[in-house]
Amino acid sequence: MKQYDHQTKADNEGDVIKHPALIAAHKGLLAEYHGMFRYADSFAGRWESELSQHGAWRRGIGRFASRWTGGNPDIELWRQQWTAATSALYPGSTQLAKRVFADRGDHAIRAFETIEAYVAGLRANLRDTAVFTCSATPAD
Repeated sequence: MKQYDHQTKADNEGDVIKHPALIAAHKGLLAEYHGMFRYADSFAGRWESELSQHGAWRRGIGRFASRWTGGNPDIELWRQQWTAATSALYPGSTQLAKRVFADRGDHAIRAFETIEAYVAGLRANLRDTAVFTCSATPAD
């Protein structure tokens, strides 16, 4: 069985929906939750991806960027994290979560990723002990 590679799908139409929704959910939870906030990304993928590596971004964030006129603060926060241009870097879900949590001191992030090539980027930006090279379980 071939292993799923999120990199070929990153920055596509799904991310236009998923990433702003993820930011809004994080902000909403943080506003209501007091104490240590724990976040686990069960399919972390890359820390960030280069848009020139594939063309899916042109149909996704590229199309969105050319049409966005503003209005929603969560979508605007997401849009400010990247530039839709060849050779630009687009943040993965774990990086977006870390940016949202940056103002909150009491949080912990755990990233689960089975593709070794993606683990290095995660480890470079999170503590080594926060990155797991296995699939997440319900207990995680």
